Amino acid sequence: MDIALQAALIAFVGGLSGGLLSGYYQRRNLKTSIEAELNKLLIQHRSAIQIDTINEKKRHLVSGVSAILAITDLEVNRTIKFSQIVKSINEVELYLNPANPLEANVANALHEIAEAARDVVNSGRHQEELLRYQANLIASVQKFINNAS
Repeated sequence: MDIALQAALIAFVGGLSGGLLSGYYQRRNLKTSIEAELNKLLIQHRSAIQIDTINEKKRHLVSGVSAILAITDLEVNRTIKFSQIVKSINEVELYLNPANPLEANVANALHEIAEAARDVVNSGRHQEELLRYQANLIASVQKFINNAS
């Protein structure tokens, strides 16, 4: 074989193998980049959904607790309707996750309010206890709102 032909063949094979290797690594890098971008988009979408869910939970919690506080306010309502309290508490509890300690504190405060309201309805006494439990409920909700992420 002629030396010029050998040199051309070696150059051709070198260029071909270099091009193939370069194409393979470019494909691999592109695949990795696309996968990383897709994961980033999925994570952003999930976090946006989680933030919307937490904000919706906060809105429902605030409106429900406000209704419970209004129902149990003895200066506004001379007589407390226990059935309204139970209904409002049940509506709020539907949004609470007992596995979350902050939400469990809110649920406990709701139960304390219900017990104190029942005592006030049945005996007409224990109004100071009801006020204390209202303050505890407000503090629990504020702690949840400030710490929920």
